[in-house]
Amino acid sequence: MANYFNFFPKTVYNLGNPNTLDSITNLTTNFSFSDEMLDNSVIYYQYTISDGETPEIVAHKFYGSAEKHWIVLKMNKIVDVKSEWPMDTESFANVVDAKYANNGISLGQTGYQWAQSHVHSYYMIETRTFTVTGEKTVDTIEIDAQTYANVNLSTASYTLPDNTLLSVSVQKRTKSFYEYETEQNEKNRVIKIMRPDYVATIQEEFVRVMNNV
Repeated sequence: MANYFNFFPKTVYNLGNPNTLDSITNLTTNFSFSDEMLDNSVIYYQYTISDGETPEIVAHKFYGSAEKHWIVLKMNKIVDVKSEWPMDTESFANVVDAKYANNGISLGQTGYQWAQSHVHSYYMIETRTFTVTGEKTVDTIEIDAQTYANVNLSTASYTLPDNTLLSVSVQKRTKSFYEYETEQNEKNRVIKIMRPDYVATIQEEFVRVMNNV
């Protein structure tokens, strides 16, 4: 990170002494990639972050330098690594435990236990299968608790006007608070990695822009 900020422009600021102006790095300066570039599939490929990998580790893995982690972050519009980068298993468990700690107190549970044992959302799942071709469509519909209680599990077969056979099954499932938090964390795992061939050009442009701010 230090090398990244070395290219930022300087600004003057009074740090307490009314007779002295200090030269400091202007951290309000921003450098970002255009939306057109971010959407250009030619310059990136998708990557799934492994448990425990940091932006620095990913940058070293693909670009040979942890200092290039800013490219990884900018490529994915990540501002807050704590909330926008996937947590490792231990950190995730600790965050879930702390987030739901108050919910579990009255039940004598930890926040982690409460999140695992309480329902966040309810779903009805309708599956349509054409029995001859095996073609299948699945609709998952979020419903409320009362509707969920009244959903009857069923499987029925129908013959359509063109004599096509159709099987329709209705099932239901719940999602715990733990599963919900897991899904949110997993969404952050898939990121865009700029192809190494473009990195040198981006670095040159970054330096050029910062030198002209």
